[in-house]
Amino acid sequence: MTFIQATNKLSSFLKQFAPKIVVLTGSGISTASGTPSYRDDRRKGTENKGFEYLEPTSAHIMLSTLETQHKINGVVTQNVDRLHQKAGSQNLCELYGNINAVNDRDNDRASTTNVQDQAAKMVGDAEALLVLGSSCSSFESYELVKGASLANKTILMINIGETRVDDMVDVKLEHAIDQLLEQVPNMPLDTLVKYSLPAC
Repeated sequence: MTFIQATNKLSSFLKQFAPKIVVLTGSGISTASGTPSYRDDRRKGTENKGFEYLEPTSAHIMLSTLETQHKINGVVTQNVDRLHQKAGSQNLCELYGNINAVNDRDNDRASTTNVQDQAAKMVGDAEALLVLGSSCSSFESYELVKGASLANKTILMINIGETRVDDMVDVKLEHAIDQLLEQVPNMPLDTLVKYSLPAC
């Protein structure tokens, strides 16, 4: 699929389902900021070092803007880098906590269960799921996508490479996340405000 075709697919998706869209993000959305790509369920120890110096990418900023403009309902992230917070996302569910408080699934099961329930409710209340930069290899992310699929929700994924849920998504766009989302201000999404993305 060409970049123009992928842009049109994303435009149609946003126009059809806004604001009943929840976004699930993985490490792929943060790689442009300097965060390494890593398995979602092995995010401990030295992997968190230096995250406090990272800045949001244009993709993080665009998601915050879409939420402010009521084009998406919220974000569920597998990342602990706090870049969604820095970008201004408000309705945010951090599956594994953040660099200030990483959820320990062995010692804090109650907290983890509450977070998973919150994520499941966010996806359950949505009509569509947008997956960005995740292979969905972790149990939690896989279950969220599986639940959306079983509920016949429309799932659009932007991710380069094979994922665990390829057979569950309706549309998969194998292009750079930042480059695609930077096209959103040019899309005919009714009241979507055009603006220049700040440099990150």
